[in-house]
Amino acid sequence: MNNHEQHADLLELLPNLPRINGELIFDSPWEARLFGMALVLRENQSPQWTDFTRMFHAYESNTNKSPYYERWLAALEHALIQGGLITEEELEERAREFSD
Repeated sequence: MNNHEQHADLLELLPNLPRINGELIFDSPWEARLFGMALVLRENQSPQWTDFTRMFHAYESNTNKSPYYERWLAALEHALIQGGLITEEELEERAREFSD
């Protein structure tokens, strides 16, 4: 599957991705990085991708009013922690590093 096909597949799985004229938009660099991290899970057919999409859809269906990519972040954090790829403590430490 080439990059274009992967992105098309992703857009079908997550149809509410913010777009203008069909192009993905990101308000901040962290949103684009987050998108990239999720793509890596997808491309590697990681079980965390399934967890991420399930959690994200749960956040969407709960009428969560958080901005779109903040919901992505919460879902991705959950999937990575539940999948054992990172601990909550490691995640908090990394967040502190980026906020300093």
